[in-house]
Amino acid sequence: MADMDQIKEKCENAIAAGREALDKFTPEEHPIDYARACNSIGGAYGTLANLEETGDKADNCKKACVSFEQALMGYTLKEHPIEYAKTNSNLGNAYAMLASVEDRDANCIKAFQAFLEAFKVFKDSDDTEAMQATIQNIHLHLQVCEKLRRKLEELFVK
Repeated sequence: MADMDQIKEKCENAIAAGREALDKFTPEEHPIDYARACNSIGGAYGTLANLEETGDKADNCKKACVSFEQALMGYTLKEHPIEYAKTNSNLGNAYAMLASVEDRDANCIKAFQAFLEAFKVFKDSDDTEAMQATIQNIHLHLQVCEKLRRKLEELFVK
């Protein structure tokens, strides 16, 4: 139990530090520093979401998604393709986690789209580990979407 409390405290500290950084860095003047801060905040919210079972899980997932989307303002495909891809992978994971607690179909699709964005970069990179992880995420979410499609089909066919 103490470990979870320590993890929560570290996440809360990371979020506070990230927000402090956002007071100094704007996406226009310091896009990379801004993106790093947003990515850090998103990661902390994602970790908090992993610790939760319901209520706060959805809220923390949404905050992670927003943070990763903001990070993409600094990590653009053209200027920083690897960071762009990694952030999209993080975004996909956050949407996938959100899909486990609410709006399963919509969030599953958003997760899938983010993973596809990441794959666009990783398929041509030397980072085979990141590419494999992205492919696994795509396959996993295709399976989840297929299960969802079958459930919906069952509901409407009956």
